[in-house]
Amino acid sequence: MDGSALFAPVLEAGERLLWSGEPRKLIFAVAAFNFAILTVGLGYIFGKIHRLQTAPLPRVLEFELVLVAIMLVAVAYMLGTRIFRAWKTAYAVTDRRLLTALGPDRSHIRSVLLADLDAVKVEYRPKMGKVLLFRRRGGLRPWVWAVGDVDAVRQLIESARTAASSQAA
Repeated sequence: MDGSALFAPVLEAGERLLWSGEPRKLIFAVAAFNFAILTVGLGYIFGKIHRLQTAPLPRVLEFELVLVAIMLVAVAYMLGTRIFRAWKTAYAVTDRRLLTALGPDRSHIRSVLLADLDAVKVEYRPKMGKVLLFRRRGGLRPWVWAVGDVDAVRQLIESARTAASSQAA
C-alpha cells in the first residue's frame, strides 16, 4: 500500500504523513477459519438430519431448518462484508491527525485530531492479538487499529500528540 498516494489528497497544507499501514492480515484468516468451522459443522448437522430422515419432517421442523439456513446466510453476509471492509482499510498518522480510509476504493476518510484524543492504549484482544485503542475525548466508542508493530505506532502517535499540543500552546 502506498500511503503517501492514498492520503495525499486529504492532507492539509503543511501537514506531514508520519506513518501509514493496514490491519494485520492474520486477523482475517482467523475470522475466515472460524466461519468455515461453523459452516462445516452446521452442514454436517443438516446432512445427518437428511440422511436419518425416514419420514417427512413435521412442518415445524422444516420451518426451523429454513430459519437456521436463513440465519446462516445473514451471518455469512455480515461476516463477509465486515472482513471485506477491514481488508480494504488503511491507516495513517500525520503530525496533526489520525486518518482511517474505508470502503472498497478507500475513498471514505475518517479523521480525528491528535489534540482531541484521550490516551492511546495498547490492549490484548482474543483472536486479534495486541491492538491500539483510542477515542475522542468524551467519546464512547473506541477506534481499534490492529496494526503490525503496535508499540511503535503507539509511540509515534504519543510523540506526535506531544508535539502537536506543544505547538498549540
